[in-house]
Order: sequence, then C-alpha cells, then structure tokens
Amino acid sequence: MKKIIQTMCFIIGLGIILMFTSNIMTRKSGGKINMIRSFYDLDKNSLDVLCIGSSHAYYGFQPNVLWNEKGITSYIMGSPSQTMVCSYYLLEEALKYQKPKVVLLEGYYFITTKVAINEHTLRSVTDEMRMGRPRLALLREAVSDLPWKEQLSYYFPFLLYHNRWNDLNEYDFRYCRYLKGSRVTTTCEPYTDPGMDVKAREIPDMAKEYFEKILALCRENNIELVVFEAPFTDTDGEKREWYNLALGTAIGMEDYLAEHEVPYLFFQKSDMAKIDFSKDLFNAQHLNTYGAEKLTRCIGDFLVDRYGLKSHKGEASYSQWDKDFEDYLKEFNGDSGTEEDDESMNDV
Repeated sequence: MKKIIQTMCFIIGLGIILMFTSNIMTRKSGGKINMIRSFYDLDKNSLDVLCIGSSHAYYGFQPNVLWNEKGITSYIMGSPSQTMVCSYYLLEEALKYQKPKVVLLEGYYFITTKVAINEHTLRSVTDEMRMGRPRLALLREAVSDLPWKEQLSYYFPFLLYHNRWNDLNEYDFRYCRYLKGSRVTTTCEPYTDPGMDVKAREIPDMAKEYFEKILALCRENNIELVVFEAPFTDTDGEKREWYNLALGTAIGMEDYLAEHEVPYLFFQKSDMAKIDFSKDLFNAQHLNTYGAEKLTRCIGDFLVDRYGLKSHKGEASYSQWDKDFEDYLKEFNGDSGTEEDDESMNDV
C-alpha cells in the first residue's frame, strides 16, 4: 500500500510539473495577448459579452472601447482561422467560468467544411484550453484519425514544445491581460471597397451543424446570440475568387440567420460603422484599430438598444477595467505596427 501511494504521488507530482512546464513552453495564441489563456484570469461571472471567432474578431472588436464608452465588460476568446467547431467547444469551456448576457459570434469561418483549418490553428485553441471535457471532445473530433504518437502531443503539448527554451519571450511568463483578447495596430493600408456584386453561396453543413449547437447552448443558458461580419476586401483585384467565396457565404448567411431569429450585423453590406476602406484596414482581410473602434461603437449601441445592457462604470468591483483602458491607450499610442499574423487567406 505504501508503494502504491508513493507511486500515485509521483505520478500526480509529475503531472503537475508537466502541466506547469507546458504552460510556459507552449507557443502562445496571439503572442503577448495570449487570447485564450488570459481568459482564465478574468474574475468569475464578470463578463456581459463574450466574443468568439477568428482574427476578424480580435482585430475588429475592442473590449476596452466598449468598456470606456458603454461600461460593458467583454472579452474576445479568439484564435487564428477559428472554425464553428472550435467556437462551439470554446463556448462550452467559457460557460464553465462566465455567464455572459450576450455571445458575439464572428462569422467569417462559416465558410469552411473543416473541424480545424490546419495543425497550427487547432493547436492555437487546444494548447491554450484547460484540460477538461470541451478540450477532450474537440481533440477526439479533430485528431482521432492520427497515429497515437501524434495524438499524444495534442493531449500533452510539452511533448512538442519541450525544446523551445531558446525561443521563450517575456510574454511566455507575463502577457497583456489588459487587451482582453484584442490586437492593436495603427498600421494603415489603403484599399478600395470592392462592392457587393457577389452571388449568395450555401453555408457548409458542418458550419450549420455547429452553429446550431452554439445557438442551442446559448438558449439553454438564456444567452442572446449575435453574429457579426467585419468588412474585408480583395487586395485590389488579387484573391478575387477567394473574396467572392467569402462574401458569397456571408450573403448566404442573411436568410439562414433570419430563419433562426439571430441578429446579423453585416457591416460590409449595411455600412453601419462607416468603415473607410482607404484608412481603416491594415491588410485586405483585417481592420486596424481605427476601424475596430468604429465597429465597436456600433456594436455597443446595438447591445444597449436591443438588450438594455447596463453600465458598470463607477462600481468598485470593476475598477480594474478603468486601469486596463488606460493601458490600452498606452498600447494604442505607442503601437509600432502589427505582430506577425499567422492567419492565411489560403488555408481553407
């Protein structure tokens, strides 16, 4: 019995060490923002709004602006090329810690038929999630066809990252929690609005299946679900086929979401946020922070008007949000350009 207890203690101790080491060694999603892991640092049940989605979410939405102007708390649980499958399991995970009034789902990756776009985008989600049912369920769905040795590195990321010592950065130990999952860039690349002359396309069955799971999960928890689509373009004639596919899917979502009685903030079509394609994008696919602030103000107005979300300004328990906004301003004013963006338009 003594040997059994000693062995169990050793295994538990080794597991704790491996978990701690993996947290440091794992490549961080979003670099210094660490979008998923920093979610766990939020005070429990402190969010009014949870935003989930791809880089179109974490470049296109700014929680600090929503806080400063509306007193509404929000966070972006984002990852590169995040599919509806990954969004669903991230929402499951998030609801273990938060009870948001609204889930804001970014809709660009309704386009895909895959569980995850590639290994990197899958790891950007699963490596950062805590071990539990949502992570295990996502991994079973995503990697069960791989040889068992390859599967192991998804369940125990340390097996993949154990040689990363020389690549560690400051943000492996201390990341920017105050950005609330968003990225900040003042870089501007001028583009022209390519217009809406695109035919609607059918939404892939897998995207529908997992969107409907997201919707059901929200309704089970009395959460309002809102889908938004941030503006994007086609690099002045390049990637036009891709643009047609992405925008066609976005147009096809209108009737589909209306059937499910889900609000759809289709900014490319409505121009509610008055996005200027010559000033408010940093590349063809993503808004810069000037554009994101416009989009966020528009979303904030919608959330207050539609759902009556109240301001927490002046409440002592939310004082950290004011401090975080000040740090956001320092980041914005001192921005030196974008971090490397690891989301490719060609990965779908």
